[in-house]
Amino acid sequence: MLNFGDVVKVVHKGFPFWNSIILQRESKFNESSLTGKLKFVLKAFGDPVYSGTVNKSSPFLIRTISISGKLMLNQIIKAVRKGQACYALIKRVADTFTSHFVFIVICIVIATFGISKVLPEKYLNVAISGWPFWSLQFAIAVFIIACFCGIGFAALTAFFVGGGLAAKQRIFVKSGKKS
Repeated sequence: MLNFGDVVKVVHKGFPFWNSIILQRESKFNESSLTGKLKFVLKAFGDPVYSGTVNKSSPFLIRTISISGKLMLNQIIKAVRKGQACYALIKRVADTFTSHFVFIVICIVIATFGISKVLPEKYLNVAISGWPFWSLQFAIAVFIIACFCGIGFAALTAFFVGGGLAAKQRIFVKSGKKS
């Protein structure tokens, strides 16, 4: 079991399991797991190296300086999860609008079904099972066209796509609340 202060050898293409400091020689590290950029960073004696980064040079020794749960990568993951779990104001507005919109659409569907009953007989297509089926076709058409699920899915999708695009630009959302 690796403990705080242990000295560990990191081989070529190896990675430190804990945040550490370099004890000997310079080394290049791939920190793309932390920064998102595939750019090698030169680290020298005494410089910190982070869990999740990859050694791209010859082997060297490091000393562990942090304990599990305090790792840089864990902190980034925790911040992103917290940001995605928080509802943004626009998401709450969309949810409220959707809940009212559902009621309104159902009222319009029922009204369409009822109004089609009072239309003159010449509009009725008797060959297709008479008035109930004919009115139901109109009601279903209104329901499909005004489908409320699109708004709820669109808001949720936009929320997560926006978070993903921000993460690609190395912007991490801490919370959806106003500062």
